[in-house]
Amino acid sequence: MTDSMWLAKALQDCDLKPRSYSGRFMYGKQCLGVVTDDSPLQLVGQILVSLCQGASPVRAKQDVMDLAELLGDARMDSMGLGTIIYFPSVTWCEEYADPDSAEEDDDSEDSEDEGDCDDSDDGGALASAGMGTDEDYGSDCHDSEDT
Repeated sequence: MTDSMWLAKALQDCDLKPRSYSGRFMYGKQCLGVVTDDSPLQLVGQILVSLCQGASPVRAKQDVMDLAELLGDARMDSMGLGTIIYFPSVTWCEEYADPDSAEEDDDSEDSEDEGDCDDSDDGGALASAGMGTDEDYGSDCHDSEDT
């Protein structure tokens, strides 16, 4: 599982479907988002429950800390009947649409293609707190440049 695949998996465990989204000031760059009818606080609660169920205390603590870091950069837009919560620091990759199949692919494939979803970044995009510069959003799934 790649660095942000845990979030896509947690969303699916909550019966939500991760999707690509390009919010304001993202200039067409796609990130991970989720449409929900629930309030953002309800969504966070659902994700927390999903992350902690069956996890060891150490793993649950790390997942909660990772979620807290991502929430610092999360944004939301109204979509009429629902709301999309999106994470500009998490570049969209097709594997997020079905994290279970990506996990199986990771076991059988050791090479790193350009389409792989390794969005680890030493905190550069997260540290930007949503400033929305082009440097914060890589053109592919790799974000190796610190800001």
